[in-house]
Amino acid sequence: SSFDLPRPTKRREPKFVPYEPYKAAVAPILPTRTLSTAEKKLATKLATLEIPFPLQAEVRKKKGNGDACPVISVVREVPEGMVGKDDGGEDWQGRLGLMEKRVEVLQKEKEDVENQLRVQLQVNSELKKLLVASLGEDVQARVQFLSEDKAKLADDISFYSAKLEEGMEELDRLSIQCDVWRTKFLASSLVIDELANWKSRLTHQCEDFQESLQWLTNEHQHLETNVLTTYRILMKLQGTLLSDVHNDNSTKISTGTTSPDNTQPRDLLQIAAATQQMARALYHRVHGGSNLKLPACPHVTKTPAERFACRAEQAFEDLKSSFAASSTIEDTLSSSIMSKKCHINGKPLHDYSVIACCRHCSGHKLEIV
Repeated sequence: SSFDLPRPTKRREPKFVPYEPYKAAVAPILPTRTLSTAEKKLATKLATLEIPFPLQAEVRKKKGNGDACPVISVVREVPEGMVGKDDGGEDWQGRLGLMEKRVEVLQKEKEDVENQLRVQLQVNSELKKLLVASLGEDVQARVQFLSEDKAKLADDISFYSAKLEEGMEELDRLSIQCDVWRTKFLASSLVIDELANWKSRLTHQCEDFQESLQWLTNEHQHLETNVLTTYRILMKLQGTLLSDVHNDNSTKISTGTTSPDNTQPRDLLQIAAATQQMARALYHRVHGGSNLKLPACPHVTKTPAERFACRAEQAFEDLKSSFAASSTIEDTLSSSIMSKKCHINGKPLHDYSVIACCRHCSGHKLEIV
């Protein structure tokens, strides 16, 4: 085979070594041999022993009367060589007496034990009754305590149920109020957005009017300068003509033309009227008493300031028309926000409310009453 098998080795025979228990021993020292259990059993034989039954005092009476007593044969082991030997009647009678005495002692012990058992059973029954009674009282007290606790818990449950119901009603009421105020807030937000839009448009319109007014003021100052210059030129011309013809027609001129009084303050309209009067007087002075025939009036266009003012006015008219169209919606929203009382399902929720500014707002607080 392919596997390596171990090779057998040769065993050496042991050599004889003589044993000497002591030096110069002439005889071996042999120890005393003890018999084993098996050898002891083989060295014994069975022997029969007859014992009367029952072991009571009646056995001797039966023997005295000559009656036959039952006998129990007991087989026992005896050492070999002792099977045929008889122990003797005295030994057997002594043993029987000892056994009878022992039986009597055991009977007394049995009676004592029975008495103790009877007393113990009675004590146990009494203890059982006491235990049942005490347990009954404890159970009754426990049941009463549990009943009272249950009644108290029922009262607590009813109380907290009422509180919970009140809390739920309050929560519903607050939820309704929150919805109402949310609606009011949204409506006010729309109104505020609309008002902000109107404010921006009106502010822009106001700026346009302010710019047009400034422009018109500048043109008015320019016009005032021109009118005053014309007025002064006409006054100078009238004074020159009056000085030239003073000797010829002093009375006529003095009665037909009068120099204006420059000491009194006048506005631009009065100065323009005085300028027109002086121009008519000079015309009559130059052309005599002929009627004044004016040429065709030139085409007068608007100044840039006037055109800008017209555009601003037109834009304001458009703004007023759009404002009139949305006035109905604004009146509805403002009336809903500025209502005196809020009613839900026919019941007033509050008499008055105060909305104060938060820390992010500025200005006066708004009170809705």
